[in-house]
Amino acid sequence: LALEALQALIHLYFNTGLLLDISPVLSKTAVIGAAVGTLSNGWLGRLLPALYSAERNADGDFVYSLTRIRENAESIAFYGGQGQEVARMRGKLGRRLDTEWARLGRKDVVQLFSRAYRQVLGLLPVYVLAGRMDIDAAASEAHGHSHGDGGGHGHGHGHSHGRTHSGQAGRGTNLGVVNQAREAFDEVLYHLLILAENTSDFSRLATVAVELHAYDE
Repeated sequence: LALEALQALIHLYFNTGLLLDISPVLSKTAVIGAAVGTLSNGWLGRLLPALYSAERNADGDFVYSLTRIRENAESIAFYGGQGQEVARMRGKLGRRLDTEWARLGRKDVVQLFSRAYRQVLGLLPVYVLAGRMDIDAAASEAHGHSHGDGGGHGHGHGHSHGRTHSGQAGRGTNLGVVNQAREAFDEVLYHLLILAENTSDFSRLATVAVELHAYDE
């Protein structure tokens, strides 16, 4: 676990620095987006600990009742209480299933929001850097035209070929930068959203910790 945490910190440091070199706006957006996503997931999953606790209580009650019936089977049969016990166990089983479905439904909502939020946020590098690509292309085109107008036909023809090749190279470079920024942005989000991505697991851990603390008291 410590090795994985160290590896995650190294990846986070490297990709944050890379993202900061490409676009400081994207690095700030990643931090703000991760904070908003974590808070939103925490709000959506605020009921998960209580739902986990209710499910565990219902499951424990159901298992305990089954054990009690098995240990007292002869007495129940002697006094003719089979129908009453069956009806009671059906109620406990229904409560157990209801609490399980409620917990699974809330868990699916939290996971669906987390996945959709990260996918939508992952489109920001393309959106943010697209404006910079257009500005660079316009500046390059204007620079090429200024050189072309100053010379003759031969020079203009030569400059037009030069602008074509430089424009293609510039587009290739820009696309490479966008792809690099997108990968770094996604990697930073992955590490910063670690709490949001594991809301369900942390809720289960919190529920078990509270139960163990209650046993100690």
